[in-house]
Amino acid sequence: MPAATPIYALPYPVPADPADVPADLGALANRIEAVVGPGSTNGQIPVWDNAAKKWVATAPAANELAYAENATASIGGGASEAAAAAIVSLPAVTFDGVTKVSIDFTVVEIAFAATASLIGWFYLFDGGSSLGIIGVARNSASALAIAIPAYFRRELTPSAGSHTYSLRFSQSGGVVTVNAGAGGVGVRMPHTGSIRKMS
Repeated sequence: MPAATPIYALPYPVPADPADVPADLGALANRIEAVVGPGSTNGQIPVWDNAAKKWVATAPAANELAYAENATASIGGGASEAAAAAIVSLPAVTFDGVTKVSIDFTVVEIAFAATASLIGWFYLFDGGSSLGIIGVARNSASALAIAIPAYFRRELTPSAGSHTYSLRFSQSGGVVTVNAGAGGVGVRMPHTGSIRKMS
C-alpha cells in the first residue's frame, strides 16, 4: 500500500508495492494539482490553508488603507503650528497596533511671495494633535516669487485604535499658499494623501 509525505500527503510506493510506474506517477501528479490549488482569475496568489494542508488561490490583500484629495484652488498657511491649515485630511482608519504603514502626501504647488525669509512649515497631524514637522520650504530671495511641488512621507506603526491623519501647514515671514485644482489640460491636479501597509 503506498505511503505519503507528512505535509502535502504526496503518495509514493513502498518496497512491498507491486511495480506500476504509470499509476504511481498519476497519483503523484493528481495530488500535486490538488495541493497547489489552481486559481480562478488573474492576479490571485497562493495562501496556505493549514487545516486542509494545501495552497488556496486568493486575491491579494489591499495595501491601501486610505486615500484623499483636495482640489481647493488656494489655501493660505495658518499663523502657527496649533492653527495650521489643513491641506489633505485622510479618513479615519482603525489600526491593530502592530502593522507598519507609510503615510504619503503630494502638494502640487507651494507658492511664495517675493519676500525674503518666507517659510512654509508642514506638519503631520493625528486628529487635532501635531506629530511634528514633516517638511519645511523656504524662500530666501527678496525679489523672487517662487513655486515648487513637494512630496512628504512618514513610516510609522500607529497604536491600536482609530487614527485620522492629515497634512497641515503654517507660514512665517509673509504669505505662503498651496495651490491645486481638479486637473485637466493646463489645470493643476489635486493635492493627495494616502496610507499604505508596508507588509
